[in-house]
Amino acid sequence: MATTDAKPGFRLPWSADRSESDERPETTDEARAEALPDAHTNDQELETPDMIDAASAASDQVVTVDDEAPVSESGSEGSLSVDSTPTPTALPAGTDAAKSRKPNKFMADLTRAMQGAAETARADTLARFSADAKTFIEGIHASTAIEATDLRKHADDDVAAIREWSKAEIARIREETDERITHRKAGLERQIDAHAASIEARIERVQRRVDAFEAEMAAFFERLIAEEDATRFAGMAESLPEPPPFDDDTDLGTAGETVAPVAVAET
Repeated sequence: MATTDAKPGFRLPWSADRSESDERPETTDEARAEALPDAHTNDQELETPDMIDAASAASDQVVTVDDEAPVSESGSEGSLSVDSTPTPTALPAGTDAAKSRKPNKFMADLTRAMQGAAETARADTLARFSADAKTFIEGIHASTAIEATDLRKHADDDVAAIREWSKAEIARIREETDERITHRKAGLERQIDAHAASIEARIERVQRRVDAFEAEMAAFFERLIAEEDATRFAGMAESLPEPPPFDDDTDLGTAGETVAPVAVAET
């Protein structure tokens, strides 16, 4: 079969049908590509997250059909596999299509449910905390009463111990008082005896002095009476002995001694 070369800018009359048939798939493909985003956008408004994932996976599939191959420059005809359905381009996350998507009712309900659960959890936590605080405060009050009772008991024990100590001290002081009184009375008896002995000694010394003075006077008058010379008699009369004083203890030895009080032993 003879082949005719088709050059750009020059079209043969019998090649018009072929050119129209070659251009139709492209026109059909372009129309389908323009209509597909609108349909895809409308479907996205009703899809749930699971349906969106399914649509993304389905958009990756490619359908191929056989069409008549154009005539090559060498004149040979061949078959070429072309896609009868254009492949939609997957939209990445964060594109204008995702931004223009309306709020999903499922996500809104899920958000409200999570917010309600959070409020419930907060209320439960605060309620448990308040109950724990109340229980702890009641424990403090209970322990305070027990501690106050222990303090009172300890104070009562101390008071009882003080009373016992006071009784013991009173008994000891009474015993010590009686002992000191006994010692003092014994010392008083000794002092009285010593004082009586001192008085007797003084009386004896005074009496001896009186006796000595009387003897001196007797001897003097005996000599005076025996003198017959008036002149000598007058001279002897001038030397008449004088009585000694009773308060002069220079010759009395221990007449001035005093009895010292008996010292009380300290305990």
